[in-house]
Amino acid sequence: MFLINRDMKSNYHTHTLYCDGKDTPAEMAGAAFALGFSALGFSGHEWAPACRDYAMTREKEALYRQEIRALREQYAGRMEVWCGIERDYLCEPEGAFDYVIGSVHHVVKDGEEFGVDHTPEILRNGIDTVFGGDAMEMVRAYYRMEAEALRKTGGQIVGHFDLVTKFNEDGRFFDESSEEYKEAALEALHTIVKYWKQDHAGEVFGDPLPPVLAEVLNVTGLPIFEINTGAMARGYRTKPYPAHFLLQELDALGVPVLLSSDCHDRRNLLYGFEDLVKQGEILAE
Repeated sequence: MFLINRDMKSNYHTHTLYCDGKDTPAEMAGAAFALGFSALGFSGHEWAPACRDYAMTREKEALYRQEIRALREQYAGRMEVWCGIERDYLCEPEGAFDYVIGSVHHVVKDGEEFGVDHTPEILRNGIDTVFGGDAMEMVRAYYRMEAEALRKTGGQIVGHFDLVTKFNEDGRFFDESSEEYKEAALEALHTIVKYWKQDHAGEVFGDPLPPVLAEVLNVTGLPIFEINTGAMARGYRTKPYPAHFLLQELDALGVPVLLSSDCHDRRNLLYGFEDLVKQGEILAE
């Protein structure tokens, strides 16, 4: 598998007090430097009305940019510091960032939306009231949005691709082993790859992207998917996103992947990385 940060010395998916994280950018950077990081990327949640409970306001976003610039200067020559953004499907892009993580946190039907990762109760209520109790129809709607995530957000990295499974490890909402579920997920994955090849054919990536990410995009001609341990760190799951069958498909397609802890607490900057790298059946060469 084309694992970008196998050395476990970088994390490009981190959140701070500017959105729903627990630490200041300075505290996060200090912890990363102490761990011997070569690069740290910040990726605050971008503003959207649907994301107001956890996203940065536009005012906070300006302060976020300013502080990240200061940290970049502070660590110059010792650790790369990057100013990225996590942009939800429902965001209206505003401003340029070093890189963009394109994510889907909500599902929409007929103008009604609800978060798939907020609480099990919100998910259950949404399935019942918006989708008439049909959980698999909700899944299909989620993956239709996921298929468009990078196009909609202008992202280079697919964030927690199968986030819809956050509260479903016990199968309480839908059967992840069913062909119906796998078909919806795999179709979205293939569509992302197809769209990327169409939209970026012949494109050469460079500034302001972090060089290691630009090089991977240029060499492979494919988008980057993250292996995200965030739900594990917060006690919701025992396995990362994406699921094993999806990782196998990414491997078969040669799609590059990036270890990410979706860090909201500086203590979890490398959460689960070492164990995952040791599990050859997940991250085989």
